Amino acid sequence: MIHLLERPLPGAESAQRRGRRAWACLALAALAATGTAPAWAASGPPLRIGFINTQRILQDSALAQRDSAALRAEFEPRNARIKALAQQAATQRKRLQDNTLVMSDDQRLAAQAQLTETLQRLHDAQAAFADDLNARRSADVQSLLNQADAAVDKLARQRHLSVVFQSAVYVNPRIDLTDAVIRAMDASTAPTAQPTR
Repeated sequence: MIHLLERPLPGAESAQRRGRRAWACLALAALAATGTAPAWAASGPPLRIGFINTQRILQDSALAQRDSAALRAEFEPRNARIKALAQQAATQRKRLQDNTLVMSDDQRLAAQAQLTETLQRLHDAQAAFADDLNARRSADVQSLLNQADAAVDKLARQRHLSVVFQSAVYVNPRIDLTDAVIRAMDASTAPTAQPTR
């Protein structure tokens, strides 16, 4: 299964603002780590950072697994029809190759036309399948990322974090919030127990 990790930005202005804020926090974190932070930065509260692994959230959360299963269930029948059409085209091609010498010109032309039509239908079905699957997968990923963003925002506020990064070369497990985000997302979608009467 292909996971789309690129996230469409809701608005260029807000993305630029977030990007500038993230770079400013990253610069302050680097300065603080080297002990060269400016005096105005040292006088404020300590910089607290966190990290999330978006790919793990898109693979390991119960929501992602549920969406993946729903996607498979929805698109598997179409995939089976495409496989059957591909098998039909292969059978037609083999029959044409095996019988070319014993077919009349009219029969050979009709078989070639039939094979060409089957191959065109196969190509069209594959293209439509890929477009529909990618559109649905993109919508599911965007929904997951929106829920992950809400969970990250809530956790960051609870833990008084200054910034949460999604990409890093090295991450100390102490600041990795991925498991907590996955648990928060899973808890927010867990079915509520109905009281018995």
